[in-house]
Amino acid sequence: SLVSRPRLTNDFIFRDMTTGDLLRVARTNTRNYNAVGDFMRRTYSVSKLLRPFFSENDVPRFVAAQRKSGTMIIGSIALSYFTRDAYINSDLDLLVNRANAVHMRGFLISTGYA
Repeated sequence: SLVSRPRLTNDFIFRDMTTGDLLRVARTNTRNYNAVGDFMRRTYSVSKLLRPFFSENDVPRFVAAQRKSGTMIIGSIALSYFTRDAYINSDLDLLVNRANAVHMRGFLISTGYA
């Protein structure tokens, strides 16, 4: 079982697996299910994705503003979330409906973006 191994060992094993492979491992037994779940919660973290752009306190505020305005994260950052690949010097591309742009603009200005 993979769960009895240290978290870093599991990360080393899981990091190169496809999502399909991870799901297959998770189906083998309860312990592996828990180990894969732990890895996926840490790996597929919106907070981790947004930390380069916002302070830790601003991440939940961004998510709330995103939800309220219907803003979508697009570009290499969105791709990196799903592929687990890191893109060096990526910027945060946002797609906002014109009718809701004022709300997102206000949030971004409040966090120091101009």
